[in-house]
Formats: sequence, C-alpha cells, structure tokens
Amino acid sequence: MLPMKTLMLCCGLLVLLGVAWNIWNLGVVSHQLCKSKTYQTVDLIILCISSSNILLDISAFGYLFTIEFELHCLKELHTVVRTILYVFFSTTCLSFWSITWLCVFYCVKIVNIPMAFFIIVKRNISGVINAALILSVLGCLIMYAPFFFFELPSHAKNTTANGTLNIDCPDLKVNFSSPIDTDAYLYIFLCFLCPIPLAIMLTTSIQLVSHLWKHTRSMKKNENKFQSRDSYLLIVRMILSLVFVYLMTICIAFICFLIQKQSSQLANQILIPNMSFFCIATGILLTTTNKNLKEKFTTVCCCKKPQTETRVSE
Repeated sequence: MLPMKTLMLCCGLLVLLGVAWNIWNLGVVSHQLCKSKTYQTVDLIILCISSSNILLDISAFGYLFTIEFELHCLKELHTVVRTILYVFFSTTCLSFWSITWLCVFYCVKIVNIPMAFFIIVKRNISGVINAALILSVLGCLIMYAPFFFFELPSHAKNTTANGTLNIDCPDLKVNFSSPIDTDAYLYIFLCFLCPIPLAIMLTTSIQLVSHLWKHTRSMKKNENKFQSRDSYLLIVRMILSLVFVYLMTICIAFICFLIQKQSSQLANQILIPNMSFFCIATGILLTTTNKNLKEKFTTVCCCKKPQTETRVSE
C-alpha cells in the first residue's frame, strides 16, 4: 500500500487533469450555448456529465483529506464528512445516468423500430431526454439526502479520555439514524448506481451495434452512403467506449467493496484513483467524439484558425 502523502500526490495530479479537462468541455459547450442562444440535447447531456465529473473529482479528493485528518474519528461525525459523501454519491449517480440518457438518445435517433410507441418517442426524443435529465438531477439530489443523517455505528463511538477521538478510529460504514432502514436504503441506491443504468446501456449499445451492422450490409452496393455509415460508426464507438469505462469503473468499485472488510485503506487507495480515471476518461471521450469540442481543442492545441461558423454548426 502507498503512503498517504504519496497517494494524495498521485490522486491530486489525476484530479487536476480530470477537473481541467471537464472544465474545458463545460466551458466550450456553455460558450457555444450562450453564443447560439439555442441548445441541443447532446449539449445539455455534456453539461451534466462535465459538471458532475468536476464535483465528483473534487469530492473524491476531499474524502482523502477526511481520512488524512481523521475527521471520521471524531465522537460525532463531522458535517464536512457527510457533505463530501453526499456530493460524491449524488454526482456519481448523476454522471452515470447522464451517460445512460446519452445512450438512449442516440439509440432512439438512429435505430428504426416499426412500433407506434417508439415512433412517437422518436419524434419527441429531445423533449423526453431533457425531461429525463431534469428528473435525474432532482432524483440524485433527493435520493442521497439521507447521507446528511449518516452517523458512526453505536459500537464505534468509544472515545478517548478527552472525549474527542475514537480509540481505534473505526472505518466508515453505512449507518443511518433509526427512521431510515440502512439495508433497504443501501439496496435502493446501489440499484440506481449499477443494475438499472447498466441494463439500459447494454440494451441500447446492442441495438446500435446491430443497426450499424445491418446498415453496413445494406450500404455495400451504394458507396455514396458510406459517409452516413462513418458518422454512425463514430457514435457507436463513443457509446461503446463510455459503456466500457462505466463497466470498468463499476467492476473496480465492486472489488473495493469486497476487500473493504479486510483492508479499508487498500480499498480507498483503489477506489479514489478509479473514480478520478472515470472522470478523465469520460471527459477525453466526449472531447474526441463531439465535433464542436474536437474542433475547439484542435484549434487551441495546433494554433489553427477557427473554422467558419457554418462548419461548426453543422
């Protein structure tokens, strides 16, 4: 296991990169929205992902500080710890669900299913996803509010002679005050972090891959249509990459959960960099696959003149 100072230094570098990259995406999209005075659903999703990733990165690093300064060792759990845990889980959930809605949006836009309900949803997909994003933001803020009632287990409240610190400084475990059923709540919020968004992501990804395969076969005899296939391919690559990053993040988090009882310090040393990597990876994927973000980034890095407004707005 790494010393805490070394871990904080490494995580600090990852956090700086992740926050900077997501701030770039957030700034470019916000500037574009203010400039055009119109919004696209994809832009709103990128705003949600970028803003939640920034807060997620900062809260994950803040959690390391609570461990370093042993704020969880106080007789009563510090408000700062509760706030950091609330921000960490709510922004994680929001980021996951924003990626989920991005998958749904492109799947409905691209895939054609001859069903009356699907056709209606397809025509109004922008409004549906916008409403889903708003509900996701509100849902995440409300769902993780019980973390403000988070407390140490009763057996962990042994204090020193001055009544300030716990003797053994116990590990943080999910425990809430009596009106909240800890086990039931744990199952609910874990379902919203993994099984439900995972099922939606996998379903939409399979539909997109299947559609691309059928589309490629049907377009082999018409070379003029291959540009359309290439645009589909770019979208499918982005969706599959985001789903892969999500799957890897969830798998590593699950491993941390399994080893938590044996070594909570090792679990924290794996979990925090894992979440920082998630923020960096999603930020980079959005930059490299979104036309506007990619052009702006290329312009800055290569010192090229910005392309015409008509090209950017295509």
